[in-house]
This record gives sequence, C-alpha cells and structure tokens, in this order.
Amino acid sequence: MQPSTADFQFDRAGRHPTVYLSGDLDTSNAKTMASAVLDHTNPDDERVWIDMSTTHFCDSTGFAQLVRLHHHVDEGGGRLVIYNPTAPVQRVIDLCDPEHVLAVRTG
Repeated sequence: MQPSTADFQFDRAGRHPTVYLSGDLDTSNAKTMASAVLDHTNPDDERVWIDMSTTHFCDSTGFAQLVRLHHHVDEGGGRLVIYNPTAPVQRVIDLCDPEHVLAVRTG
C-alpha cells in the first residue's frame, strides 16, 4: 500500500487566508495539515478558507481535524469555510456532519 500524498498551499489576501488542499487528507497527514493551517493563520482572521476542490479523499481523521480547525477559528471569533469540496469529500462531510457544524460553500 502506497502512502497517501497531500499538498498544502497557503495564500493570504488581507484578512482572509486560503488553504489549498490537494491529494488525500487522511490519517497519515491530517494532523500535519491542521498544524500547518494553525501556523499560517492568525487569531484575528475573520475567515479561513479551505479550498478542497482538488482533494481526492478525506477520511474520518481528516474530517476530525477540519472540525478541530473549525473550533479553533470559531473561538477566535472567525469562521472556517470549506470551499468547493469534491464529491468524495462532500460525501464524508454529509455523513459525519449531519448538524452542519462545518460551513461549506460551493462556487
């Protein structure tokens, strides 16, 4: 079994950082992704965008880290937005987030 691969790119446009996640978000890299996002965001960020338009797969560990990030951003008064999740990622969100804790935007 080959290890999964993921790439995390960061862009900051004013007070709205965007994280571009591509590849697979799973148990092998989800904590690394979350730590990298925390390193690239500020407590006063009003919004943190996570672009998942090229994320092929997300498992429950990846989802748990997205929720962790949501709570972290929310505690600072901001909002985490999952942007353009692929169909497989949206399926995980639909299954794991029936209360719609995560903000998802397509666009």
